[in-house]
Amino acid sequence: DLGPLLFNDDEAFVNINEKIELDCGIRRDYLYCRWEKDTNIMKVDDVYKGMFIGISPPEKTVNNQCGIVVDKATIEDQGIWTCKIYTLATILERKKLLPLKV
Repeated sequence: DLGPLLFNDDEAFVNINEKIELDCGIRRDYLYCRWEKDTNIMKVDDVYKGMFIGISPPEKTVNNQCGIVVDKATIEDQGIWTCKIYTLATILERKKLLPLKV
């Protein structure tokens, strides 16, 4: 049980040019959340405002408030993606491995 965090950390494969849905949610109040990939840090609020080319909000945000969608996967999208949710008390973090499908 992840407690308040809603996250599926099952390995998912990157298929070039296909969409990748990265879900991440929480069952309680939070301040903000972000995704990290290599040295890139993406605040989810900024993703939802359209500030990241090729990354968009998911269709469903219920229990997925911090989810993002990679619109068209490239080889650079393989690797470890980390969702971090900041609450008043702590930082909740989960990682998802996205290997390249060959």
